[in-house]
Parts: sequence; C-alpha cells; structure tokens
Amino acid sequence: MNRLHHSLIALLVALTTWSATAQTTYRVEDVPNVQLIDYTRFVSDPADAIDEADEAALNQRIGHLRDSLDVEIAVVVLPAIDGDTYGSAREFANELFNTWGIGKKETNRGLLILLITNEDNREITFEVGYGLEGELTDGLCKLIQKRS
Repeated sequence: MNRLHHSLIALLVALTTWSATAQTTYRVEDVPNVQLIDYTRFVSDPADAIDEADEAALNQRIGHLRDSLDVEIAVVVLPAIDGDTYGSAREFANELFNTWGIGKKETNRGLLILLITNEDNREITFEVGYGLEGELTDGLCKLIQKRS
C-alpha cells in the first residue's frame, strides 16, 4: 500500500473512536466549511465529538497529506444527517463534496470523509474526486473502511 492508503487507515482508526453526544440532524447547508475560516483546518465537527487535541492532530496530518501528495481532504463528523432530505450518507457526502468543491479544479484530487457518529446508525463514507479514483478505488475504500 502507498502512503495515502496508510494515512487514510490511520485517520479512520482515529475517527472511529469518537461518538456524538447530541443527536442533531444536519443538512449540507448546515455544515460549517472550516476551510473558509482557516486554510489549515480540515475537520468540520460542529457537534464537538472530537476533542481539541485530537482535532489539531488530524488537521496537522491532513495538512501534511495536502502538501506532500497534492490531495485536498475534508473530514466531516456529524451525529446524524437529515434522513428526510437525504436517502443515504453517500448521497449527503456527494452533495457536500460538490457544494464545497473539494479538490483543485485542474486535478480533482479531493477526498471527503464523512463520519456519522449516531450509535444506532454509525457510518463512514468516502467521496472521492475523479483525479483520485485510480488510487482510491471503490473496492479499496471499502477495504479501508472495514479495517478501521
């Protein structure tokens, strides 16, 4: 496996250790895009499921991946999504990925990792830009998700 794959596994292992305290549901327009506030932040966690030190460590690791591998990564941690608006976490992730424009226009090397922390419906979803699909195939993403 290459560095990107190993890094994603490490990120997911860290992400799956948190759970939400509140059960607020979110729509795409409700999720704060932290990149618009601070270019060094990549983790949007509006319900504060992740403690500050862990979030800072994730932001640092993702920043290193952006700089070394030219990959734009956003991590979104939510207690739940609005099930009346979105049929699945995948649908939500796709809309959020496109709304935020993750990945440079020229290369489309973007990745959104969506973690739903609801204890009854915990889920991790990847949305991969076309420029990364050769490296992060659907099969590989599922394998990484299962390993974490």
